[in-house]
Amino acid sequence: MKNPLNKTLIASAFFALAAQASPSENPPSPFRPVLPGEVKPGKPYDVSQPPVENAHLFTGRRVLLLAAPGVQDIELSFPYEYLVARGATVEIAGPEWAEQQELLLVDYLKPTTVLRLDLNWSQAQSRRYDLIVVPGGAWATAVMRTDATVLQILRDQAGRGAPIAAICSGAAVLIESGLARGRNVTGSPTVRTDLVNAGGRYVDQAKVVDRNVTTSRSPEDLPAFVEGLKDALLK
Repeated sequence: MKNPLNKTLIASAFFALAAQASPSENPPSPFRPVLPGEVKPGKPYDVSQPPVENAHLFTGRRVLLLAAPGVQDIELSFPYEYLVARGATVEIAGPEWAEQQELLLVDYLKPTTVLRLDLNWSQAQSRRYDLIVVPGGAWATAVMRTDATVLQILRDQAGRGAPIAAICSGAAVLIESGLARGRNVTGSPTVRTDLVNAGGRYVDQAKVVDRNVTTSRSPEDLPAFVEGLKDALLK
């Protein structure tokens, strides 16, 4: 006759082992806070401002820089500094919902600077500018390309035949506003297919000008890009 005690001992041992293998506590979380200094900037860009030969070159010209959270720092600050150093009046506009009317600028994923806005997009829509510039930054352009006010600002500018310039992923905003269609354009390789699908003719050059629209590919093209801004303002 089999001993029922052995069955009891075996069952007890089984449940003890199962309890050790499957603890009642939740497993450790796969998430943790970002440590200070852990997020590294993206690719460094060896670009420098052209020398200022005429500090009044753009005096009387008004320029609008469109921005949103996550705008690529150098793609906004480089044109801004270039234009202001030559006498242009430059305004930076962002969304109405930006907290305290400030935006976070980034270098790829790394936050770099807090930018104070001059006005919001709705306020900018009622003003006229000699040039409108759209910088890149994947987060920023994802916001701007889906904002009806931003798109209308660009369409109104184009309707007047006034200059527009976009760099890197800023070209995605041109797509949504319908300004890539039928034009020679360039931009970040990440939007190349989108530009072509939108009816643009992609040109792999540092600066591409088609009528009133100037485009460049990346921060490495900034010296050529600002020369394009110069040409657009002095026409």
